[in-house]
This record gives sequence, C-alpha cells and structure tokens, in this order.
Amino acid sequence: AKKLDRVDLLLVARSYLRRAADYDAEDKRVKKLTRQLNRSLLPVLDHEAGLALAVTETLRADDHLKIVLAIENYLKDPVTIRPENFYLVDFRGRKYGLHKKEMQFLDYIGEKCLKRGKLNKKNPYMDGILAFAIPKRIAVSYLAYSVNGEEIVRKYFQ
Repeated sequence: AKKLDRVDLLLVARSYLRRAADYDAEDKRVKKLTRQLNRSLLPVLDHEAGLALAVTETLRADDHLKIVLAIENYLKDPVTIRPENFYLVDFRGRKYGLHKKEMQFLDYIGEKCLKRGKLNKKNPYMDGILAFAIPKRIAVSYLAYSVNGEEIVRKYFQ
C-alpha cells in the first residue's frame, strides 16, 4: 500500500491489522507492521477518529518538539480546541505538555501557532504549530487531546 501512496489502502491495511492484533497483540510481526502503518498515517486526517489529527511536520530541538498539526472535526457536535489540552505521551506512559515559553516565542516571531477555536460544520478545520516540552532523547508514542481530563483522540507516531 505504501508503494502506491494510496491512503485508502493504508486505512484498509490498518483495519485488517487491528483484527490480527485481536488474536495476538504481542506478535512481533503485528507490532512491527503497526509501527510502520502509524508512521505512514501520521500526516493523514482520518475521518474514522471523529476529531481527526494529522501531524504534517516535526522539528526536534534539545528541550522541545515542534509539530505542525492539522485538525478536522467530523463529529456532529462542535468542538472547542484548546492548545493546552494537547500533550505527548512516551512509551513509558509519561505525559509532556506544551512548552509555553517556546509557544510564546513562536507567536512573537510570527509563526502560525495553533490557537483556541471552535470547529463546527461551518468551520471544520484548523491548523498550526504546537511546541512540547520533551527532551530530544525521549521517543514519542502518541499525541493526545483531552477534554475535562478525558482523552478523546490519539495520533500515534509509531
């Protein structure tokens, strides 16, 4: 599917892989294919998620990770996006919030940072930069968005 660069085939492959994982989630081949698919789907807005996230670019620095994030609301109800509700999670389950000083600096120099806004049927899409306080040596498992402390969507990096 990746050789053809067809997103629809990658989504179908993910569906089959999820079924295979139901039988043996610890199988090394299933884990490897899952990581490969997650990396391939990172820049894809997936309507199945309801609130779809796509990471279109990443830039690492010593004390933070910048990502360019696109968000689209496929839900019936409007969703208010608050940048401070995003966080990264590493493979040990540790959470990393926004790097507030870096966000302020990016905004000051005119970068398009993700701002608070409402996504609804009339305005379903937004994008912008987020910077997270995470050391360069830490591998990211996924990006999450929560509302009232409840995680509502994840975007896996690997």
